[in-house]
Amino acid sequence: MMVLELEKDAYFSEAGKIPKWIGFILEGVIRGCYYNNKGEEITRCFIGEKSLSVDYANFEANTASSEYLQACTDCKLIIFSKSDWEELSQTIVGWDNIKNKMVQKCLYQKSRKGL
Repeated sequence: MMVLELEKDAYFSEAGKIPKWIGFILEGVIRGCYYNNKGEEITRCFIGEKSLSVDYANFEANTASSEYLQACTDCKLIIFSKSDWEELSQTIVGWDNIKNKMVQKCLYQKSRKGL
């Protein structure tokens, strides 16, 4: 795991690419967006501090994402590779329960239309 600083408008994750990192937002806001079949950019949600930023289903399945995760502000994240993420389960007692709560919040945010 490491700290990543994203400048405003930079992408954390892009459509058409396999998500390689889970980000925990320490500072800033990230938006989830996609393009509809008319080529219009649609903002699906905003993800704030102390939240996960990841297309979790595609991260776990190792498949290409259909959305973008873009910094709305300058951001600072702690990022985890897949092996880092899995290693936490082996290292921290009770991590699976903590992880499940964070992932549920992440999936809930993904299903929302904004804040």
